[in-house]
Formats: sequence, C-alpha cells, structure tokens
Amino acid sequence: MKSTKTSILFRPWVGAEYEKGIGGKRLLVLGESHYSDTADPELTQIVMKKLLDYKLGKEEHASWMNTFTVFERSVANRRLSGEESCAFWNSVLFCNFLQEVTTEAPRQALAVNDLQRSADAFFELLEEHRPEYIIAWGGRLWDQLLPAERWQWGGEISVDGLPATRFGYYTLADGTCIKAIPVRHPSAGYSWSKWHRMIADFII
Repeated sequence: MKSTKTSILFRPWVGAEYEKGIGGKRLLVLGESHYSDTADPELTQIVMKKLLDYKLGKEEHASWMNTFTVFERSVANRRLSGEESCAFWNSVLFCNFLQEVTTEAPRQALAVNDLQRSADAFFELLEEHRPEYIIAWGGRLWDQLLPAERWQWGGEISVDGLPATRFGYYTLADGTCIKAIPVRHPSAGYSWSKWHRMIADFII
C-alpha cells in the first residue's frame, strides 16, 4: 500500500485547467512563504479564493493582490480582465516553497526552522503534478532556499533592461527534467513588460 505520509503542509493550488496549462505548457508559479500567525493547511487555497473573488468583484482589494496581478501580466504581456485573470490562475499550479508560516515582514530577515521538510515537500509536489516549467518569485527563494539536489544548470537568458538570468533543471525520479528560472519578486519594482520578454524566452 502506498504511504500517505507527506511533507506537504500547505495544500497547493492546482488550477482546474492546470493540465491544459498556459499555451499548452504546465507551469508552477512558486512563491516563498505565507505570512500568517497560524499554519492552516488551507492557507494557499484561502489566498487564491480571495484573489479570484476580487477579480470577479466579490472581494475587497488587498495590497498583496498586486503581486499576483503584475505577475500574470508579465506572462500574458497585457492587462487581463477579471475573467481572464481567473482563467490564468485556474491554468497554473501555485504554492509557496516554505512549509511553515513566518510572521516576519516581507523582505525582512527570514528565520526557517525546517528547510529540509520544505525541500522534501517541493519534490513531492514535482513528482505528483509534473510541471514542465517553474518560475520562482524572488532572489532569496532562488539563491538561499531552493534545494541543490537533483539540479543541473542550463543556459542564460538576456533581454534589454534586465540582468542576464541563468536557468536550470530539476530532475524527477524517472529522469524527466523540469525547467526553472527566477524572476524579481513581483511585490515591488517589477516591470511586467520587461519580465515578459524574459519569460517568453524561457517558456518555449
């Protein structure tokens, strides 16, 4: 019998049309952490439901929603209507990497209690949902938190107005490679038109 033990605390958001993907490509949008006082396993679902309800005019705007809005524009290369935004997020896999909450303010020093659990959960997620591409939000996640095992470096993408960015690949148990790249965290100083050019060169 298959073991039901899992390292995943926060249930990931799996869009209803995730298997169809964005332009036929399965995409994991990877955030860093939940900022909360409680480690509710449904936190990711709660966040995404609030976001989609806002897009449909059923929820008040909150400042954190801007992060998701500018990111979706950088993939689509345009502003999306509420319905189009919902369709986008229903076509991707989204989760935060850390399997613990943090009460630190965003962009402040981060204390991590069990990084190995988060790495184990990350690989569980990849094996189960098998995205073809990963876009990681922020340099801290990319440089300090993501696991080094089962990783190989690929090439470099350069576009005008942005620093050259290296991508690479995580390898699944069966040898399948998943292409991954970082972007600037969309919460601040993120030019969605510039990053679109990087993302368009990455997802081919």
